[in-house]
Amino acid sequence: MVLNKRRVSIPLRISIPLTSLWACDVFLSCDHEDIFSDHLYHKLKSRGICTFQDGQLSRGICTFQDGQQLQRNTTPQFAIVVLSQNYASSPQRLNELSKILECIKDRNRILPVFRDVNLFHVQKQKGTFEKAFEKHEERFQDDLEKVQAWRDALTQVCNFAGWTTNDRNEVQVIEEITEALWNKLHSRLSPTEKLHPTSTHNLVAFTSISVNEDNHDHNHPINITDVTATSVEWNFLITSLGLEILSAAFDQASSSSEPHYALFGMLFSIAALFTCIWELIYKGIKNRVVLKKFGKLWWFYYPHPHTSMPFGTLPEIYGLIGSIAQCICSITQYIYFSWHADSPIKLSLLPAIFLFCLAGSRLNRNQNHC
Repeated sequence: MVLNKRRVSIPLRISIPLTSLWACDVFLSCDHEDIFSDHLYHKLKSRGICTFQDGQLSRGICTFQDGQQLQRNTTPQFAIVVLSQNYASSPQRLNELSKILECIKDRNRILPVFRDVNLFHVQKQKGTFEKAFEKHEERFQDDLEKVQAWRDALTQVCNFAGWTTNDRNEVQVIEEITEALWNKLHSRLSPTEKLHPTSTHNLVAFTSISVNEDNHDHNHPINITDVTATSVEWNFLITSLGLEILSAAFDQASSSSEPHYALFGMLFSIAALFTCIWELIYKGIKNRVVLKKFGKLWWFYYPHPHTSMPFGTLPEIYGLIGSIAQCICSITQYIYFSWHADSPIKLSLLPAIFLFCLAGSRLNRNQNHC
């Protein structure tokens, strides 16, 4: 669901005793042209979470400006970094990010949100991030160390637990962020300061952020790539998995005396093939791939700047080939059994091969592309 681009004004409802908190609960580092960040800001404010953006730094309440020392009573408890397509285009935002990492030592207090960006592009500064840094290197030729520090900051923040909005309802993501932050803020209050008990046992299921900070090892970063399969990908996985299992089961149960089982197996294999193709089409549209000729072969490639990178991983290609082969075998078997003849296909390993490829294409944690 895409958020409405009309800016809303939500009245501030203070429900946390500010005297018990630091001067600033949350600092929001983001592209202010991003409507998602605007809605997130107002949602946090509506829950009584004291939130500041760089436009409010002049008040001296919460600052990350260069050359200034931050004191404990002016440093925010948490920082939310909304990494969108244009985030790296602003030197001010990159300075903010560097200062955030410098001043907030507890990695569990820095919460990244990957807003319609590829995590790999942020971590390795590819795509729009690569273009932005090319301009920064031209502009800051005399201070390339600063530019490198910005690169290091982006790489580092990708190792923190956070959220991604890809293929997700943005309103739900904002709700999850607000709820997680509310719970974290309340966990830092004394029992007499808490306004009401807060249940957090379901929080980890919604996000990749650890709520129990006391039991978490801060020396080991939590990588958001640990949960790479989005809800859409899992839907494709479960659907294809179920169809292939049913197809294989009916194929094994079929015989010349019971050809209707072979018919069901054939139909399920065709449905599995269409699901596989449908997913590739979905991912191709999402990544805006283009059809190009490489030698004598035509194939789909990722757009600029990765024009030489073919679309699709090896497990996905093998899975597609295996699905086509399984479909052909199922059709062949049905034809033979419908003629009451023995099928030349006694046992097919193609469903197992397809399932292994299918699972590998979803659960490969080193996958670089969505």
